[in-house]
Amino acid sequence: MKFLIVTTAMPNKNTLRNLYFKSIHHELKKKKQTQIIWVVCQPNKIKNTQDEFSNIIDIHDFSNGFELMKFLNPDVIIVNIGLEPIQYSMSLAANHLNIPVISFAGASIPTYFSSNETSYHTFRRFFSTGVPTDTEEERFFMRRGKFMLYKLFYSVKTQIALKINFIKILQDFFQNIFIFGFNKSPRTNFLANLVLLHFESQIISLQKLGFKKEKLILIGHPLLDRMSKKSTQTTNTKIISNKIKLLIVTDTLFEHGIWTFKQRNDFFNSLFSKLSSDSNIEFALKIHPAQENKIFYTNFLKNLNLNISIFQSENLQDLIQNYDLILSFGASTTHSEISYSGKRLILLNSGTNLPKFPLVQEGIQSGHVMECKNIQDLNDVVVEFAKKDIKVSQKFIEERKKLFYKFDGKSAERGADAILNLVNKMLKLK
Repeated sequence: MKFLIVTTAMPNKNTLRNLYFKSIHHELKKKKQTQIIWVVCQPNKIKNTQDEFSNIIDIHDFSNGFELMKFLNPDVIIVNIGLEPIQYSMSLAANHLNIPVISFAGASIPTYFSSNETSYHTFRRFFSTGVPTDTEEERFFMRRGKFMLYKLFYSVKTQIALKINFIKILQDFFQNIFIFGFNKSPRTNFLANLVLLHFESQIISLQKLGFKKEKLILIGHPLLDRMSKKSTQTTNTKIISNKIKLLIVTDTLFEHGIWTFKQRNDFFNSLFSKLSSDSNIEFALKIHPAQENKIFYTNFLKNLNLNISIFQSENLQDLIQNYDLILSFGASTTHSEISYSGKRLILLNSGTNLPKFPLVQEGIQSGHVMECKNIQDLNDVVVEFAKKDIKVSQKFIEERKKLFYKFDGKSAERGADAILNLVNKMLKLK
C-alpha cells in the first residue's frame, strides 16, 4: 500500500507533522506492507530518494497535482483539514481519481484557536526573505511571497487540468490571496472521506462546520503516544544546589513573520544577557528541529561571548529530565507537553498577543507553570521558582485526563486501523 503525504520539511527532520505521519506509518507497517510517499514542498528543488519503506519526491517534478497523482498513484493520501493551496490541489486530484482522502486536524496539540489574537503582519509575511524551513543562506527578498504565488498557480494549473469551471478557479485564487494576505484561517477541507480527530471536543466543532458524523473518527493524538510512556511528576522539590539548570525552549516567532529581525535580536540579546548576569543560572537552548537555524544561535551567542549548548534534533521529553526548570515564550505545543509532564515552566512575555495552548492556564492555576511579564524580573523569578517545593494540583490532573482521549499509547494504531478500513472499503466499491 502506498501512503502519500505533503510535507514542508524534509522527512529526516523531527517536526510535529513528520512525527505524526511517522507514528501512523509505523503502525501501518505492522499490519500491511506500506510505503510512505513524502511529497516535499519547498521553494528549492530537492533530490528524490527511495528505499523499501519510503519515497521522497520533489513537488517541482510535476506541473500540477493531477499529474502528480496519476504518476504516483497512491492508495490513500492524508492532508490537513485546512485548504492550503497544495493540499487542496492534492485533494481535488485524488477525488477525481477515486483515491481515498483522509484529513486530520493538525499535528499540534490544540486543534483550533482563533487567529484573531495573533500578531502577524500582512506585508511582512509577503516580503519576508524566507519560509520557516530556510537556512540563512537561502533567504532573499520576497522569497516567501514568491513561493506563495508558486503554490497558488500550482493549484490553478491543477484545476485547469481537472477541467474545473474557470469562474470557480478565479474565485479560489483570489480567496487564497485574501487568506494569505490577511492571515485568515484556511477554508475547511470537505473533500476528505474521513477525518481523524484527536479530542472529543472536536466532534461538535466539526459537526457545526458541516461535517457528517459518519466521516469523523476519534483516535486520540498520535504525538501523545510517546508521552504516555514517559514518567510524569506530581512534585517539583526545591533545588538545594547553588546552580540552577535552565532549559530555554524557543518558538518560531521570527520564522512565521510574527517578529521582525530587530524584535528577535533585541529579545534574545536581553534574554541571554540577563540570564548570564547571574552566575548561579546555567542555561541551554532547545530550538525547533526544522524551522530554526542553529548557526544563527551559535553566532549570536558567540558575539555575546557565551558558550551555551544548543539542542535541535534531540527529544524534548528526554531533555527536560536533565533540567530543574524550563523557560519558553510565544505559543507552542511544547508548552502543553511540558505542562502535562508537571515540570516547572516559566513563560516569558515575548511582546506578542498569542493564545495559550491547552493545559497552560491549568498549569498556571496548579502552580507549576508561571508567567514572567518583565524580563528585568526574570532572574529573581527563576531563583524564587526553583527554591520552593511545587506540587501539581489534583484539579490539574483531572483536567489533564479530560483533555486527552484514552491516553493509552494506541492513538497511532487506531489511526492506522481507520486508514486500512477506508482503503479496503473503497477498493470494494471500485
